[in-house]
Amino acid sequence: PRSLEVAAHLYQQSAMKDNGEALYSLAILFLLRRVGDDGKLSVAAAAVGMLESSMNAGYKYAYHPMAELYEFGYGVKQSFVDAFDLYRKGWEAGDKTCAVQIGRFYEDGEGVQVSMKEALRWYKLAAQSGDIEGMHNVGMFCLKGTEWDESSEEAAKYFHACAALNYPPSCYQLGKLYETGDGVPKDEAEAVRLYKIAADADHDPVYVSLGGCYMEGIGVEKDVALMKHYLEKGCIVGDTQCYLRLGRYY
Repeated sequence: PRSLEVAAHLYQQSAMKDNGEALYSLAILFLLRRVGDDGKLSVAAAAVGMLESSMNAGYKYAYHPMAELYEFGYGVKQSFVDAFDLYRKGWEAGDKTCAVQIGRFYEDGEGVQVSMKEALRWYKLAAQSGDIEGMHNVGMFCLKGTEWDESSEEAAKYFHACAALNYPPSCYQLGKLYETGDGVPKDEAEAVRLYKIAADADHDPVYVSLGGCYMEGIGVEKDVALMKHYLEKGCIVGDTQCYLRLGRYY
């Protein structure tokens, strides 16, 4: 039978030989609280030490979780500057998953000066490596009509690629395009289909759109029960538009 305790023991044996991958794997088990420690160190402090050793051993995937620890101040003093630096080092070491995080830091101005141009550049690098969040974010830049990529049609291409993998945020955004016919041929039934995928994954922003479709009969037959079901789910997560629509019904 499989055993996390046995896995942790084996990782520890390998980590004692300064094996970077083993140190990383053991740190992840600690961070996920899948295994404990001997009580001498906190889980976070133990994980930080292992990730530092893993990076020193040249393991490229250790930078990303270490950056997250600095970003959220878990086990270390919170520092967006240090987090950004670690994401950059992770990218330079060959971890392509760091690209979308670097783009996010440029977009939000965390640890670095805000630069939409740099954010988009990093999101495109992430997209080129197949990162689904990176592809979605490029689509959002296109949709927002930035000075670099202003095209609903281009946004739809990125959302289509992500929606094919049932990525909830992209299903929602692509559904909105199909509902309005912006950048794609208008297809209300397809909009509802995509909204349902997002709703089944509990993507909160979709509830008002899907509830509205059942309220107005957009792409589906009017259905009061389903309209109330989705709008009430939106109310539970605090969507004020769901409160308004539901209030209008009553």
